[in-house]
Amino acid sequence: MLDDEEKILGGEPIKVKKALVNATNYMVKAKDPMYCTNSKCAKAYSLPGWAFLKKEDGKTFQLDKKGNRIPVKYLEKVDVNLRTPWGKKLHAYFYNFENY
Repeated sequence: MLDDEEKILGGEPIKVKKALVNATNYMVKAKDPMYCTNSKCAKAYSLPGWAFLKKEDGKTFQLDKKGNRIPVKYLEKVDVNLRTPWGKKLHAYFYNFENY
């Protein structure tokens, strides 16, 4: 029997949670991306720029009143049953961006 990953790569349909049907982006991380609100933290955890709200120019980040980046809320957090080399549990974080 094929894994879901093999089915996706082979163009076969798979069953997914309803919340994930419209997902356009995902990342697998040990740290919840909502935790990071500044560039130093984002860099330390290798978070992509698209994980933060941006201004209309699409280049600069939206900042809160304290001057911190505003993280994008993810659709779903999924346990992927994997761990980092140092033992931390990994999760997949799924996002939905229109016209991305």
